[in-house]
Amino acid sequence: MIVLSREDVAALLPPRTAIEVVAAAMEAVSRGEAELPLRSIVDVGGGNKMGIMPGRMQEPPCHGIKLVSLYPGNVAAGYSSHQGAMVLFEPRHGTAVALMDGGPLTARRTAAGSRTSPTISSTPGER
Repeated sequence: MIVLSREDVAALLPPRTAIEVVAAAMEAVSRGEAELPLRSIVDVGGGNKMGIMPGRMQEPPCHGIKLVSLYPGNVAAGYSSHQGAMVLFEPRHGTAVALMDGGPLTARRTAAGSRTSPTISSTPGER
């Protein structure tokens, strides 16, 4: 299994690539070729939460899950309130092939989604 740190993810996923990947994923969802169920949230006590967000795509064939902990008190201690990781599985045997730091993935996905969403959701004449 490949383990990608925050620095690895940031280096391997430049913003332009993130925009292209997010646009392709949004289009796949629209065509019914990807599944992104609603996230599940679990209260882990002390005002803290854990979220799980699974998903799968037909092309490229893969599935994965993003795991996030939300600890609002972290900010006072100098940490991000959101900590997380993404685990990616290959489709043939279901083997976990990558574990990635979720911080830069979330940041890139959020920015790319904001940039891409209006283009994907508009009709061709509105773009």
